[in-house]
Amino acid sequence: MGPIVKHQSLWLEIAYEALTKKRKSNLQLGVGAIFRYDQCPVVRSPDILNHVAEVWLGCKPLIETMIT
Repeated sequence: MGPIVKHQSLWLEIAYEALTKKRKSNLQLGVGAIFRYDQCPVVRSPDILNHVAEVWLGCKPLIETMIT
């Protein structure tokens, strides 16, 4: 069973403020993906490159919002 996702409305509000009012924010935002070597057989194959690319493409809207 994976981790339980908790609703953090304050985090959503802070992230929104950071993205919409960039000049007033000193907040750092990190985005990541985890491919567990012990639980994901594709990690040990060349196909992992496709999955990494899909993660980056999935982050495109967020990255575009952060840099514009």
